[in-house]
Amino acid sequence: MNSDSFLRKGNHKICEDYAVAGDGYAIVSDGCSSSAYTDIGSRVICMVAQEVISCVIKETHDDDSLLFDTYTPIEYDFLRSYIMEKSAKCVKEMGLPLSCLDATLLIVFALGDWVYIYTYGDGYISVTCNNKIRRYYKFEFNKNAPYYPGYCLNEGREKTYREDVGGYDGIIGSAYRCIDSSFSGLKIGRGDWLKTKSMHPDDEHILRMGKEVISNVVLMSDGVSSFRFGTRPVPDLEVLRNFTDFKMMQGEFVYRRLNATMKQLTKAGFSHYDDLGIAGLDVR
Repeated sequence: MNSDSFLRKGNHKICEDYAVAGDGYAIVSDGCSSSAYTDIGSRVICMVAQEVISCVIKETHDDDSLLFDTYTPIEYDFLRSYIMEKSAKCVKEMGLPLSCLDATLLIVFALGDWVYIYTYGDGYISVTCNNKIRRYYKFEFNKNAPYYPGYCLNEGREKTYREDVGGYDGIIGSAYRCIDSSFSGLKIGRGDWLKTKSMHPDDEHILRMGKEVISNVVLMSDGVSSFRFGTRPVPDLEVLRNFTDFKMMQGEFVYRRLNATMKQLTKAGFSHYDDLGIAGLDVR
């Protein structure tokens, strides 16, 4: 098993994405550009999540509540609250506002015979199976306003988000799976990926896959959708295919692939305005 990560700044003064990878896991966080100090917040979230997931994998934690039902090793809402509360303590000690934790969180880890993916907010996921079939998943939100996991820290902000973005029907965004050459709608829940596109705040965005059928999983921030060729937007599937066409999985496989791809794209006249945070886990 191997993991690796890659970061690249877009047009922001400081890269507000962060990504970490370790023994059996990979994590990405994308800080909100309209909130202050989210470059720090995304790093804190990743480091705290890394500590928590490492404990779950190694089963060395001292909190029995981290182990739950038979479907997942850790409950979706609890993991969010646990990571964000620990992150909040960190940023408070630094004298930073809680809004610096306005950032997404994507997590993949392998445990036992399973690979688990937890998503909090927008971004992209690539899953390559052992039969070479690759599927892409996309999460996007109304008004380009992701449902940040940090909203659980403030009831008022949570309520405001649900009202402003969810509206009367409570739908806050859409989730898609790439089938053939286009994305089709789906819903993420405690089971299969279903063909419906609506997302609600209380959905559990978890995917569980058997380790025996998976080759690798790559998590990517929504910077993937910010590529341009001149003034023409580049289809995100085109970018995704370039990013995930790994030749070798040894060593720094994500950095090696992304570094080479970015050089090629820049030379060819492509550009991107948003930050890129990418992390991958080779399950084999």
